Amino acid sequence: MDPAAGALGPGFSGWLWPVIGFFVAPWTTMMYVLVSPGGVTGIDWLWIVLAVVADIAVWTGGAWGNRDRIPGSSPLREARHRIASGFDGRRNR
Repeated sequence: MDPAAGALGPGFSGWLWPVIGFFVAPWTTMMYVLVSPGGVTGIDWLWIVLAVVADIAVWTGGAWGNRDRIPGSSPLREARHRIASGFDGRRNR
């Protein structure tokens, strides 16, 4: 008997997918562990989809929150900075 399969329920047959899932899609993995013992049917799919949406939000939320720190991601902000610093794109003679 595989100890990892016993600890994680009948949803996983080994230890590799739960470990990968924990680091890549933790909400989906945890929701799958919760709904898989009786089989994923009916309303269980809704919970899985909500967990997938939560994982996507976690991955994209960091990029959205730090978008101003990435060079070239906000041309309007960079233009305002150039105007405020007195640089207009031409060489001063």
